[in-house]
Amino acid sequence: MRITVDEAREYFAHPTQQKASRIDAGSLPTEGMAYYAKDGVCMAFHDAYWPGIAATHIAVKPSAWGNTLQPGLDLIDEFRGDYSPQSIVAHIAASNRACLSLVRRAGFKEVGRLTLPDEEITIQELT
Repeated sequence: MRITVDEAREYFAHPTQQKASRIDAGSLPTEGMAYYAKDGVCMAFHDAYWPGIAATHIAVKPSAWGNTLQPGLDLIDEFRGDYSPQSIVAHIAASNRACLSLVRRAGFKEVGRLTLPDEEITIQELT
C-alpha cells in the first residue's frame, strides 16, 4: 500500500535499520520518492541514473523478520503497476545477509560491486 513519508519514517528509524543503512529517518525526502509498506516491510523507490530505472531502499520492522518475501513481492508488484519501471536496482552492503537473502528470493540478480574503503556494496537488479 502506498504510504506517506511520515508513515515511512517509523520503518527507517528503528536502530537495526541504521546498522545496514545510512538513511536518516528524520530527513527522508518527500520529493521524487514513492513509499510503500505492507506487513512490516517498507520499500522506498525513486528514479535512478537512467530513464526507466528505479532504485529502492528497504526497511523492515523486527516484527516482520523472517516473513519479508511475500510483502516485498507485493510492494514491488504495486510499484511496477503504478510506475512501470524497466528495471529496479538496490545497493546493499555485502555484509547485510538478511537483505541480500530477501532480494535474491524476490528475483534480484547481482550485477556488480562497489568496493569502498570501509565496506563492499553489491549492486542488485530486478528486470
